[in-house]
Amino acid sequence: MNNNKHVGMFPGIQVVNSSRYLGGVIGPRQNKESYVAAKVSKWVDCLTTFAELAKDSPQAVDTAFVKSLQREWAYLHRVVDGCKAEYEPLRDAIRYKLIPEILGWTPTDNEAEMCTLPTKLGGLAVEDPTKSVDTTCYYL
Repeated sequence: MNNNKHVGMFPGIQVVNSSRYLGGVIGPRQNKESYVAAKVSKWVDCLTTFAELAKDSPQAVDTAFVKSLQREWAYLHRVVDGCKAEYEPLRDAIRYKLIPEILGWTPTDNEAEMCTLPTKLGGLAVEDPTKSVDTTCYYL
């Protein structure tokens, strides 16, 4: 179907197939994936900064991460469905940059997995964005 056939009838109207909406994006899958990838890239940069700050203040960084940054992608999970593969760089940055700096040592895979437990079970409440994307409800 040609979307441009009515352009002459409605001058000044811009035809789009994708748009940002309520903090997310509506449109074709590749537009959603590129939007999520751009957000993830910014969050990875934030995690690099957090990892540097964690050398001096690990508890403050953990609190800022869990209460603020994690909530940003939790919201994005709710407004943009799928895109699990786009969150993998974020998962890797958490596992290999942030968690070692918060703990003060490089954890084994089992220890890193224990960090995803809630605090009442002895964890750090660090969410794996690739796992939570599958369990989050999609609202748009």
